[in-house]
Amino acid sequence: MPRKYPTGFRDEMVRRMLAGESVSQFVLESGMPMKTLHAWRHQALIDTGLADGMDSTERAALRAAHKRIKVLEQVTRYPFSDPVFL
Repeated sequence: MPRKYPTGFRDEMVRRMLAGESVSQFVLESGMPMKTLHAWRHQALIDTGLADGMDSTERAALRAAHKRIKVLEQVTRYPFSDPVFL
């Protein structure tokens, strides 16, 4: 399971990367996976409009929609396992 980092920590790392500090420096400094740092930087570029892609707000909405769909599929597959019927 992916590790969760505090939002403030992530924001600070992204701010420093966008200011020009190298990802390699952060890997040595923090021991974080390089892939994670590259993903954060890429998402920040998308959020600021400097790269194409789905911004964080859209990603969160899509993730929430997928969760709702999953719940609805489970309820329709097993309608009588819903707590209302128990």
